[in-house]
Amino acid sequence: MADTPFNMNTSLDENLNDVPEDLDDMKLGIMRLLEQSQKVEDDVKKALILAKAGVFSRAAGNLDNSESLLTEAIGILKDNDMLKQATDLRVRLALTHVSQQKYAEAEKVFNSLIEKADEKQPRDEAFDKLKEICLMGLGKMKFDQKMYPGAKRCFSEAAEMKMNRGDTAGYNKCNESLEITQKKMDEITGANKTETAPDNYIDPLLAGTADEDLENDEN
Repeated sequence: MADTPFNMNTSLDENLNDVPEDLDDMKLGIMRLLEQSQKVEDDVKKALILAKAGVFSRAAGNLDNSESLLTEAIGILKDNDMLKQATDLRVRLALTHVSQQKYAEAEKVFNSLIEKADEKQPRDEAFDKLKEICLMGLGKMKFDQKMYPGAKRCFSEAAEMKMNRGDTAGYNKCNESLEITQKKMDEITGANKTETAPDNYIDPLLAGTADEDLENDEN
């Protein structure tokens, strides 16, 4: 797959979005990838370059471009009987659909591949890796919809799988997602605890007692 001399690194923001360390550099890198895709004659290599540009386009915030590039890449790979690679990209496309709030489309892909991974006996490492990505995608989808407990369950399962595989970097990213999700949950809990009654509020259970005290004072 083609490389670029630009900074294409990302980090997680407070909403669990992969954001570029240097947006301008990433945009230049995407342009370079698209230029390279026009020069290669091998269809499969072209598809992989387009796929990479599509993934980076999602991080750069160009979701329509990401969807278009990934869809084109998937079509090329299918035409060349590269079904495994096409399946990998279906997951990447589903992640773009999450960012586009096309939740039903994304969830269908995630659940289908998770089911296939669970059916594999013996376990298939390639499918397990896809399952981990799908769990993270489902978690992000639930997070975006403020379904934080469900998001935590997805991230926790993905973290356990990555730990068992010895994927330290992936495990750390799962934990970062868990921490951000827990922070959101704590903010909600804290907000609920700090809600106060109006200044003129009188507890109905104490209203009668207050009236009696007033009468006694007057007497």
